[in-house]
Amino acid sequence: SKVLCHYREKITLTGAQGDKVPGYSYLPKHHKEKKSPAVLFQYGIGDSKDSEYAVAIGDFFANMGYVVMTIDIAGNGERSGESVSSISKLQDSAVFNRMVGDYKKAVDYLSSRSEVKADKIGSAGASLGAITGFKFVAEDKRIKSFVAVVAGGNFSGGFLKIPNDPINFIGQIPPRGLFLINATNDEVIKREWAESLHSAAGASAEKLWLETNHTFQ
Repeated sequence: SKVLCHYREKITLTGAQGDKVPGYSYLPKHHKEKKSPAVLFQYGIGDSKDSEYAVAIGDFFANMGYVVMTIDIAGNGERSGESVSSISKLQDSAVFNRMVGDYKKAVDYLSSRSEVKADKIGSAGASLGAITGFKFVAEDKRIKSFVAVVAGGNFSGGFLKIPNDPINFIGQIPPRGLFLINATNDEVIKREWAESLHSAAGASAEKLWLETNHTFQ
């Protein structure tokens, strides 16, 4: 059985619109002895802080010595009672900006924690968590690095034609750290969308293609 060398706390933030935002904070075992870098991780469109891979990522990085945080976005997890459709998370700017605002509130919280090195906070996102992350990281200069997994940009047509396209924000992230991870057999994000982001990211960004699909299965 795996050994977990950390602690997980249930937290509740005040969101961008004054509502309650449940989340998890993963603290390294040494959190009382020294400060640690922190990561805000956000997940795909139908998932939550309790999704198996989100918990696994929290466990992994906390064991590596990071403080990790995940929050439930509007319409997901403990906030599933809120009337927010999946499509509106991409196409409705008010809903999109609400998610971005909640991410900023999460960073407020991380910055206030005595266990966190406030000048060493990063962000990582998968799918929707990555797509929304570009605007968030572009606007919030407290984020020192960003890892985007199975994201795309320069979308055209279909349900992924969105107002807050990552292609409009990616140029505002460097020279901060930027790492783009995409899947060769992605059935959701077309290769041309991923390559558009890779091109716009510039030479300083790291890029990686993995032989897998959108859900890494």
